[in-house]
Amino acid sequence: MKFNQDKPSTFTKTLKRAGWQEVKLGEVTDIGSSKRIFYNEYVNRGVPFYRSKEIIEKYNGKDISTRLYISNEKFLKIKRKFGAPSTGDILLTSVGTLGIPYIVKQGEIFYFKDGNLVWFKNFTKNLLNRFLYYWIISPIGKGELQNATIGSTQSALTIQGLNNLKLILPPLPEQKAIAEVLSSIDDKIYLLHRQNKTLEDMAQTLVMRWFIHTGVENNKETEMLEEIKLSDLANHKKVNIKPSNNPETYYYHYNIPSFDNSKTPIKELGKDIKSNKYKVFEQSILVSKLNPRFPRVWPIFKEIDNNAVCSTEFQVVQPKNDKAFGFIYCFLKSKWVTNKLISSASGTSGRL
Repeated sequence: MKFNQDKPSTFTKTLKRAGWQEVKLGEVTDIGSSKRIFYNEYVNRGVPFYRSKEIIEKYNGKDISTRLYISNEKFLKIKRKFGAPSTGDILLTSVGTLGIPYIVKQGEIFYFKDGNLVWFKNFTKNLLNRFLYYWIISPIGKGELQNATIGSTQSALTIQGLNNLKLILPPLPEQKAIAEVLSSIDDKIYLLHRQNKTLEDMAQTLVMRWFIHTGVENNKETEMLEEIKLSDLANHKKVNIKPSNNPETYYYHYNIPSFDNSKTPIKELGKDIKSNKYKVFEQSILVSKLNPRFPRVWPIFKEIDNNAVCSTEFQVVQPKNDKAFGFIYCFLKSKWVTNKLISSASGTSGRL
């Protein structure tokens, strides 16, 4: 979906009258990438090496799931000659899941994959890096990035396209004020996510204790438990939808990239969704069958859009009783289920 840029919006005109200045991104920051690192240059220990996947994980506050390294000698050689990411620089995913930014934190030492990520550095005095970060993830920024993409089968962002990208900058004091407010909100969201993670871990511990581990023990609690199938508690929903039959209708698309990107479905026109999908229901749970070593279990609550669809890489599980929702969710996220799915997977991608 491309945004219409033929005429400046009323909103844009208002910002300009308020002293905001339209600039090209390449005028206020240097945009580049890294030097190529080959597969045979990976080592078991050394300087962390990030691809888009790892930057997305860091953006989402997750631990790195696949650790790659290059040697200290290789890193220092590149750094002396070409530089390396430093505090305050921004990396942006440029293929696959596009437009995910990450601000390099103080003390971080790493290198990154060329072609996967774009590197913003040397910001001018007119641009605050945190303001650019929040502009990138704003609806306006996402729209501008979408307009700058190239490629039909696999979209990508190029350095040239990003250099020519236009944005409207407020005076620096306003940039700082905007970034501080949004940073404060981000901190609160992060804290809530941590609290939710703690509660979720506690719930999973109880599930493992009462409904899995006790199956090995011979005690009174075990004798009171009844073994049932998941199908006794939930329905496996497989309602096929073909969005391309309604090319001008918007759909909320739940797929693997949108799960990895803060669990936010992508709003897309039917004509931009090429393959069949499954209908997503309220009070359901999406379970990815792709590569179960990295479990993706997505709870879907009430008040979702009628045109919600998901990739067929997900299985749609809908509890028969809302009261069982939390238990089924924690059960599907448990290590016991993950190990069962891994043992059932086949193929190089670990597909179920």
